[in-house]
Amino acid sequence: MQHLRSGGRRAVLPAVNGLRFFAAAHVMLEHTVHARVLPAPVLAAVGAGYTSATLLLVLSGFILVYVYSDGDGRMTVPRREFWAARLSRIYPLFVLSQLLVLPLWMRTHGWGETWFPLAVGVSGTQAWFPSLAHVLNTPAWTISLLVLAYAAFPWLLERLRAVPVRRLPLAMGVAWALSAIPCLLFTHPGPAGTRFLFSFPVMRFPEFLFGMLLGKWFLSRPAPSGRASAAMVAGALAGWGAVLAVIGRVPRPVAHNGLLAPVFALLLVGLASGHGGAVARLLSRPPLQRLGNAGIAIFLLHLPFIAWVEAAGWYPGPTTAASALVYAGYLAATLTLSIVTTERFVAPVSRWARRRFGCPRMALPVLAAPLPVAIPVAAAAPVGS
Repeated sequence: MQHLRSGGRRAVLPAVNGLRFFAAAHVMLEHTVHARVLPAPVLAAVGAGYTSATLLLVLSGFILVYVYSDGDGRMTVPRREFWAARLSRIYPLFVLSQLLVLPLWMRTHGWGETWFPLAVGVSGTQAWFPSLAHVLNTPAWTISLLVLAYAAFPWLLERLRAVPVRRLPLAMGVAWALSAIPCLLFTHPGPAGTRFLFSFPVMRFPEFLFGMLLGKWFLSRPAPSGRASAAMVAGALAGWGAVLAVIGRVPRPVAHNGLLAPVFALLLVGLASGHGGAVARLLSRPPLQRLGNAGIAIFLLHLPFIAWVEAAGWYPGPTTAASALVYAGYLAATLTLSIVTTERFVAPVSRWARRRFGCPRMALPVLAAPLPVAIPVAAAAPVGS
């Protein structure tokens, strides 16, 4: 498998980038589909977008190690350039998403009672205050987690160089346990405990660390054969599907954070190997690459968009058919606007930030920013609590 391009940077993994879109779409469906006409198992599977949250976090750690580390595990770009590139991909969208929700928020909240929630919501620190984690645009709490992950990544990458390859599976097991065990112990945590378990950055960080360890393990071993890769992808999808088929029967916290991380590790290794069979070929198609690049925009903008649709009185419609038609239009508009926002707004801002704060003489990998985790509780309304 050809990992490296000229200049020492690794090639983009198209199948993994395409997978990013489907994970983000699962999150979007979780927060916007509440159709009672759907069969209960289907509605439960659609509402389990939080399993895709774990996938997105593991994917984030995995892809950052893959792109930004060399054969010895060292950073391939200066830290300042890394931070400029990553933060410039999330903060413009984050601020835009918060501003889109602000007029709706101010309809029911006065300035005197909300100046502090607004301050932490606009600064991206809201998830460090569990009671304010969902202020304004609910998904934006994940910015707090991403800032922590990006800040720690160069330091962690350097420390991982000392971990022998043979011990990486054990380290992944520890990270997996740290992510899954708290939710297994507290299956009925209450509203405050739910926000802490599902949103507090330190509680979700082990999933990102698991992805980093997986990325290092993947780069340190020969790529699996085409047949083995396809089997990995098929097995992982079958396992994920089996969990979704019964997920409505278990307490929500059980599978919420990191329980399925090993399943997603199998899926990512299979897709990243350069093979992966028909699934990898599908995910590598150009339309899915554009949607994968726009994944973070889909994630941050889908609730503000539907909030304005509902505020305008367009959704739900007077009949099931009318609601379905409006919802289909909403999905098409969300995907289109997310692509346009990514390509016409985020990309120019990111280029400017890299020139201004990074090192313009060193080329950066062309890769979409890793997406954050999903909203912890399916929102009945798009604005936060």
